[in-house]
Amino acid sequence: MQVRLRDLGETFTVDALNEGNRYSTKASRGNFTIQPGTYLLTRSGKRYKQSQSSLHNLQLGEFVAPQPRSDAPTVFHQPKQEVTANKSLSINAVIAGIASGDKVTLLMNNFSGVWKTIEMQEKNAYTWQAEVPADILTPGLVQYRISVQKGQDDYTTFPGGQKGNPHAWDFYQQDYWQMRVAAENSALELFNAAQDRNLVVFPNLWRPEERQLITTETPGQMAIRLSRPNLKEGEPIIAWQHFVGDKLQNRQTELGDFKRIVVKARTEKSAPLQMKVTLITKDAAAYSATVKLNQQQQDIEIPLESLRPDSFILLPRPYPGFHPFRFKSASAGKFDLSQVEKIEISIGEGIAPEAFGQAHTFEVTSIWLMR
Repeated sequence: MQVRLRDLGETFTVDALNEGNRYSTKASRGNFTIQPGTYLLTRSGKRYKQSQSSLHNLQLGEFVAPQPRSDAPTVFHQPKQEVTANKSLSINAVIAGIASGDKVTLLMNNFSGVWKTIEMQEKNAYTWQAEVPADILTPGLVQYRISVQKGQDDYTTFPGGQKGNPHAWDFYQQDYWQMRVAAENSALELFNAAQDRNLVVFPNLWRPEERQLITTETPGQMAIRLSRPNLKEGEPIIAWQHFVGDKLQNRQTELGDFKRIVVKARTEKSAPLQMKVTLITKDAAAYSATVKLNQQQQDIEIPLESLRPDSFILLPRPYPGFHPFRFKSASAGKFDLSQVEKIEISIGEGIAPEAFGQAHTFEVTSIWLMR
């Protein structure tokens, strides 16, 4: 933390006052590392004589806080789904329950027989980082663990918080994080119904016949299926949004090479159904294009240069209902793929009013970018 008081100065001592706390340190430019407790801050060159233990009705060493539930190390980490091949990258983790002398190590291997042991460094409070070299990030799959060593023989390995030395011959745990490493000139997947679950859907379609995750004719492939018995009530639309900013960020250096977005989708209606594909940026600008679905599952290609400024749906729906349903940026400039954070899929626009009373259903299997 940092304390900036004119009379205290930028270099001062920090001494614990509460019972059982022996921590002390010295600030530099007003900055110091601290742990829970009550402390006396003393200007450099000054001395304090503790002639009293209280100030009015406040005890100087008074401190109450919940006791730690556990002093075991804990690691919080979310792996990147897919990264660029042959380019170094940083892996970060939030780690608690370790002391200054503890050692944190990243243990990584790919399935081409390359192994790396990389010591992680503490970048700031609780955040540790490892720099992964490019030579292990060859196209394919990499898997890794994070090991915390406290003392000589006290190891805890994550994921799973498994006790034991991960280098030992009898360490049998097989929990790993893993990342896909994209091959050169490969596509970039933005949505896969078999894996992605964090959709925001409008309206709230929760009945079994309205919202389903179904298998398709292709083995291992699934589709998100949305259905609405009619479009008369409320806003005449069915839509969902999905966050894709992390997937784009992981392959940031390649984004300028992608020229098309491809949507694999279909409808159950015999007549073609118009569907809108919208990309939404971090500055709340939207760019969209419309495509036509039929009963055949198909890959529909949309040139990125054909996307035009448009509005997007505010999801979750603002409440009360008199608030705007859509938003359109007044300053949408040229489309920039690197600024995209969300993708929106919707039907309802372009449907004749007389067809609103009919059931409408559509399925989306996957969405990806192509060069």
